[in-house]
Amino acid sequence: MRIGQLAAQTGFSLRTIRFYEQSGILPTPERTPGGYRSYDQDAVTRLRFVRSAQTLESPPCSYVAELLETHISALDTRLKELTALRDELRARHPLETAPDPARNRSDHVCYLIEDDVSEGDVSEP
Repeated sequence: MRIGQLAAQTGFSLRTIRFYEQSGILPTPERTPGGYRSYDQDAVTRLRFVRSAQTLESPPCSYVAELLETHISALDTRLKELTALRDELRARHPLETAPDPARNRSDHVCYLIEDDVSEGDVSEP
């Protein structure tokens, strides 16, 4: 059979069939006296095998979607953690005034990070 008939039977384009021939997937066909490629039934069988192999290698979209969801979830968690940390740091930072040295105790480094801000107003013990 000629290349057009092979293409019709297998669903591959002429260009793809020539590519498979050049790459060795299809053996080089014999030529007719007029120079046309002449394929046998083995070429049909091979190309049908290639077609079925291609369907097995479909894009792994569901896997990619799972990976994206995993990364998004991890980012959401991290954003919540960072937001909580930012809020805690804002609660400890005296925005209106400079830190009050009188509030430091001799056994602490700095009242801003060592006193429990959740207790309300931090005062001298």
